Amino acid sequence: MILLLIICGLVGGLLGWRLRHRNLSFISPTVTILVCLLLFIMGIEIGSDEAALAQLKEMGWVSLAIAIFAMLGSIAATWGFFYLSQKRRRETKGEKQTADPEDYNADTL
Repeated sequence: MILLLIICGLVGGLLGWRLRHRNLSFISPTVTILVCLLLFIMGIEIGSDEAALAQLKEMGWVSLAIAIFAMLGSIAATWGFFYLSQKRRRETKGEKQTADPEDYNADTL
């Protein structure tokens, strides 16, 4: 099953790479709808499993802690990536602005 998921991810990535110059604006809302549907179906499956519900009290706090730390880690990683990409973008723009001395007008100096 894991191999199937990995293959689907790789095929999707390659397909996205091949179609990167086309208008794929419908993908984002479609992904949101499918993720919500997946979570809904998983909720139904967990809610119908009596063994999982019986263990929920025992695993509840641990599951909550794992979920919170996973969210915090995702937020921190996203913030770090955004910060580094913005920093690199600012450095690149700064280099482009000062890289060509002919772009400067002697009258403005």
